[in-house]
Amino acid sequence: MRCVIALVISAFSFQACVAKDEVDSRGSAECTQLRILKLDRAVADANLEASKGHYELLGVRGYTIEYPGVTIDRSKLGPNWSERILTGTSDAYRSVECQSLNEAATEYAKRYNAEMLRIAGIQK
Repeated sequence: MRCVIALVISAFSFQACVAKDEVDSRGSAECTQLRILKLDRAVADANLEASKGHYELLGVRGYTIEYPGVTIDRSKLGPNWSERILTGTSDAYRSVECQSLNEAATEYAKRYNAEMLRIAGIQK
């Protein structure tokens, strides 16, 4: 009887290891699009978009959608503004890489949004 219990426990342990590895590889694939964001380009990217007359705020996914760096009521921005959610963001990290990329994406969005609102003269 003890051998059977030990075998069952071993099987569950092995299954847990396999499942974790699968989650890590899927998680990395789901957040890879965040690699294109370059933190040091956030302000320049906002200026480029504004120069084209394209005013948008960047959001990140979590329990709700957050717009980092935005301290005003977004509903008062008017019809010329749009909002875009950064694909691949989440607060449920499937790997260490995804956590790091999500943190960088949140900081990118914060800098981008603050610059976009500064350019428009809405927020300092």
